[in-house]
Amino acid sequence: MHRPPRHRRHHDTVAVATYCYTGTNGQWWSFDDAWSIQKKTEYIKAKGLLGGMIWEMSGDTGVLMTALDNGLR
Repeated sequence: MHRPPRHRRHHDTVAVATYCYTGTNGQWWSFDDAWSIQKKTEYIKAKGLLGGMIWEMSGDTGVLMTALDNGLR
């Protein structure tokens, strides 16, 4: 059985990005989670923008769309 690599989620408060890294010679990912969506929707509202763009959310279980909906209210 194949086991996915272990990783820990990190939040970069300057870049407003979520990322994880699986360790030496491992893999690195950057992605949005509820935290980053909250920060980005705060920016959208603070700047008076009319919305944002989403590239792909096929793996979302509803957590991301809920964060987006709540953040833009």
